[in-house]
Amino acid sequence: MQGNVVMLHLLLRVPIGAQSFTEAVGEFVIDTGFTGHLMMPTEEVEILKLPFVEDAIHILADGQNVLLKKYTAEIQWDGQEKAVKVIAGGDRRLLGTRLLEGYDVLAEFVENGTVRLTPHGSA
Repeated sequence: MQGNVVMLHLLLRVPIGAQSFTEAVGEFVIDTGFTGHLMMPTEEVEILKLPFVEDAIHILADGQNVLLKKYTAEIQWDGQEKAVKVIAGGDRRLLGTRLLEGYDVLAEFVENGTVRLTPHGSA
């Protein structure tokens, strides 16, 4: 999988929905401080009509505890359909370390550089 570096943000496009019916393609900021799958603005989650799972308390980077809604989504990840949890909140799309688990991330930290995700141990 491949993305770009823009303003020192690692960006990766993630198709949301099954391969036979992609509902949206979003560009997500890879956030190694976020341990979940995905986080999206509430408005986008509502537009996609993602299935609600639960309200859950999450700890933000500043240590603050907040109650956020959690949903499920099917995404296309490395050529496969994958069920993930989506937290509704914030003002931008985040991709967390739960999705990065088992992958190597290589980034060229220059404007318009390349971000590559490859399964760990692959050539």
